[in-house]
Amino acid sequence: MSRYVLIGRSAEYESRLRGLFGVDLASVPAELIASDLSGVVERLPSRPSVALLGPFLSYEETRFLADAIPVARPGTSIVVVKGERSELEDWVDAMTIHAVLSPDGADALVESVLAGLSPAAPVAPPALPEQALPVEPAPLAEDDRPVVIAVASPKGGQGKTTIAINLAAGLAHVARDSVVLVDADLQFGDIANALDLPSTRGWLDAVAAGPDEIAFKASMHRHPGGFFVLTAPPSPEHADTIAPERFSVVLARLARIFRYVVIDTTPGVGEQTLSVLEAADHGIFVSSLSVPSLRALRVELDVLDRAGIAPEHRHVVVNFVDRTSGLTVKDAERITGATVGVPIPRSPEVVLASNHGIPLLEHDPRDPAAKAILDLLATITPAADQLSSRLHRRRTR
Repeated sequence: MSRYVLIGRSAEYESRLRGLFGVDLASVPAELIASDLSGVVERLPSRPSVALLGPFLSYEETRFLADAIPVARPGTSIVVVKGERSELEDWVDAMTIHAVLSPDGADALVESVLAGLSPAAPVAPPALPEQALPVEPAPLAEDDRPVVIAVASPKGGQGKTTIAINLAAGLAHVARDSVVLVDADLQFGDIANALDLPSTRGWLDAVAAGPDEIAFKASMHRHPGGFFVLTAPPSPEHADTIAPERFSVVLARLARIFRYVVIDTTPGVGEQTLSVLEAADHGIFVSSLSVPSLRALRVELDVLDRAGIAPEHRHVVVNFVDRTSGLTVKDAERITGATVGVPIPRSPEVVLASNHGIPLLEHDPRDPAAKAILDLLATITPAADQLSSRLHRRRTR
C-alpha cells in the first residue's frame, strides 16, 4: 500500500519523489486531472497518509481536491506543492492544508514534512554522519524568558554579521540547541556564505510552513556549534515575496521556540529593521572607527530616539579599532553622542575564520577580537562570564 499519493503535472517532480520514496509513492496520470477530478479521488489508494497536490495545479483544482480527499479518504493529510508564493496566503485561508512545500525544497525537508504527517514509520534515508543528524531545538523551560537580540548598523561593511554570528556561537555554549541566528537581510544577507551553509532552505520555507510545526523547524539549518540558522532567500528578488506581516510572524514564532534569538538586520533604518528593533530586548549598534560611519550611527540612533524605538538594553560597539585610524574610543563617543560599551580590535583572525566558514569564537577564542565579543556576551547574560576559559579548555583538548 502506498503511503503517499502525488497529484500534479510535473514529471520531473514525480521522478524526484519516486527516487525518495519508491513504492511508497503513488501518482495520478496528469491527463486525468484535466478531464475528471472526481475520478482522481476515486482512484486514490485506500488509505494514503499524505496527498501532495501540485505542482502546476490551479486554485480551483487544488481546492476541490483539498475538500474532497479528506471526505473520501479520512485521515489523509493535505500538502500543497506550489512554487509561486504571491497568492499562497489566499490558498491557505481558503483550504484545510497541513503543509506547503516548494517544488525546489530540499529532499531532507520533503522527507521530514511527510514523515511528520504520516502515522507510520518514515522511510529510512541513507545513513548520515552523527553531526549531520537533525536535532530538535531544546524545549524552553516554563520560567525561561526568550531574549531577542538585534544587531544593527547604519551601513554595510561594519562587521555586523560577524558579530551576530559570534554572539550566536557564544550563546550556544550557554543554551545549546536553544539559540537561533536569523539573517533578516532578506535581499543580500550572507550568513549562509559566512558559515558555509547550503541555501537549500531558509526564510521562504519558514513562511510557507504556515502552522505546520515540523515544516517550520525544518526550514532552519543546525550548525555544528549547537545553534540553529534561518538563512536569507537564495536570490534578492525573493525578498519581495515575504510580506511584512509574515516577516513579523516568523520572528515572533522563533521567540516562542528558542531561548535566544539573534537577528542580523538589514543595514539602515528600513521598515523591517525598525520592526526588529521594536521587538528586541537588546539592540547592538555597530560602527567602524571612521568618521563617516560614526556620524551615520549617530543619525540612526537619533532617528530611533525620535521614533520612540529603543530596546530595553542598548549596546554601542565600535569595530575595527586600531592605532592607524587616528581616532580613539573617546572620539567615537563624542561623535556618536553615546557611550561605547565594547570596542573590538581589528584582527586578521576574523577574516581567516570567515574564510574557513567558522565563527571566530570557535577558531581562536584567545584572539583579542574574540575576547571583546565575549565581553559583549557577558553584558547580555551573566552566564557568559566564564565562557572564555571554557572555550580555551575545549580548544586545547
